[in-house]
Amino acid sequence: MIKVFFKDLSQIIGKKLLIFCYFILALSSFVALLEVISIGSVAMFIGVIVEPEKFLNEFLNFEILKFILDLDLKQRVIYGSTVLILLFISKNLLTFYSNYLNSKLGFAIKNYISKKMFNSYMTRDYYFHLNNNPSKLWHNITSEINLVCNYVILISQLFSSLILIVGLIALIIASSNFSFFIIFVVLSLIVLLLYNYFKKQIKIKSNKRLYFETSISKIINHALGSIKETKIFNNEKWFINNFNEFVAKSENQKFYLNVINTLPRIILEIFSIGILLSIFIFLVFQNKSLTEILPFLTLITLSIIRLVPVFTNITIHINSLKFLDVSKKIVLEELRFFEKNIKKTKNKIKKTKFNNENFKNLKLENINFYYSSKKKIIKNLNLSINQKDKILFVGSSGSGKTTIINLILGLVRPQTGVIKINGKKIDEVINQWHKKIGYIPQDVYLLDDTIKKNITYISEKFDKKLFTNAIKQSKLNKELKKFPNGINTRIGHRGKKLSGGQKQRLALARALYRNPEILIMDEPTSSLDEDSELKILNEFLDVSKKLTVIMVAHRARKFEKKFNKVLRLSY
Repeated sequence: MIKVFFKDLSQIIGKKLLIFCYFILALSSFVALLEVISIGSVAMFIGVIVEPEKFLNEFLNFEILKFILDLDLKQRVIYGSTVLILLFISKNLLTFYSNYLNSKLGFAIKNYISKKMFNSYMTRDYYFHLNNNPSKLWHNITSEINLVCNYVILISQLFSSLILIVGLIALIIASSNFSFFIIFVVLSLIVLLLYNYFKKQIKIKSNKRLYFETSISKIINHALGSIKETKIFNNEKWFINNFNEFVAKSENQKFYLNVINTLPRIILEIFSIGILLSIFIFLVFQNKSLTEILPFLTLITLSIIRLVPVFTNITIHINSLKFLDVSKKIVLEELRFFEKNIKKTKNKIKKTKFNNENFKNLKLENINFYYSSKKKIIKNLNLSINQKDKILFVGSSGSGKTTIINLILGLVRPQTGVIKINGKKIDEVINQWHKKIGYIPQDVYLLDDTIKKNITYISEKFDKKLFTNAIKQSKLNKELKKFPNGINTRIGHRGKKLSGGQKQRLALARALYRNPEILIMDEPTSSLDEDSELKILNEFLDVSKKLTVIMVAHRARKFEKKFNKVLRLSY
């Protein structure tokens, strides 16, 4: 079990951070050892001051300390106080350094996991994103990663607490007294009973917390993403009520854990005081003198003062680790997929050259495709698309038009059949294939940025010639005159400041900026009225005469003649 635990930890934080984590655990162990020594030193200090001969003979019996017997009371106080203060300063400086490293570890872990998680989601296939709400993925990258960082830090703190307990046990055993064994057994039983009693409920609350927080992310995304419709349909109250409900439910799960975590300290403190008083009464009834009782009672008292928060922390850490276990599994699953995906990519033997080769032919051979259900959307499709062909797919909703486009784009893979580009399998040349494509979707996604940034779409290198040509061909240059800041005009979230026609021209400019050989359009003007649609499509087709064009349309009677191949699909 411990082997599996450290294997999981290694997969979460990587080997380098795991070594750093081991160093922090070693440092925490040393700090815990100093904590034990500092507690023992207080008892030793009192014993040496009160009755040095008896204390040194009974407890330590170190020859090197016999010089203490030659010191008077004042000297013993001065020397003892100096040693004690230096010890506590050293311990607390190391404690501060240990806490600093823990914070640094938390930062490094979050940075490491965030990069890998985002990378993992970005490299997942299109089918994965079809089946996962972006709000859920966004929540995992932000909230769940923070919880996993807390998980790793809690492990370090739990280990440190366990080391401290072991040290205190050794210290009291060295004092040859059975009393501490009773204290330890009682406190350990309390921790064990509390954990066993609450662990099932904590797991249930953890799963509920994940569900409610994911739902909150979805509500925020839906409410703010569709603010126009929300206001028109007067749905503000519905979103507010749902948001408030899920926030309350989510916080209720955390409230439950917080309440549970307050119980150990209360229970442990009551039992500890009871045990301490019982020991004191027992020693008094045994007719022990104050000089005999005081050093040991000091040791027991200090140990209990330190043990109660340590046992409390252990209980809290165990409960919290159980609560965060769901987050750990989510992140671990993604990181495992990422590592597996990296290995697959490295193990790809065949690398086909395609960059400098012009597009000549696209073939779909015996293509069969279905999503989750066994009902085929595409049945035995055979199609050949040659350079400068103008291909039009026409059909009703659900007939498979967009699915064919996704297959051609390489976003989804057929269950059977082969797609070839210039005689090469699409999987072998997918990245190079995408570089040759200009794509205009039905619902174009626009960045909350400038017109220029939306056209170049985060391209690393800006090509002024391509940019000017793209604006001119899309006739966006006429629209730019309406904006005082021209290409530096910010268009708002998803292009709220643009009209429908302006959005489509911007989408065309983005596609043309890539200097494509193939222009793929998935119902690019479906949101426009018929006259505007016809006008813009004619402009689109005019600028793409030298390109291969693949287009999907719902209504196409008025412009079918512009295509040399028209494929009618039925549901």
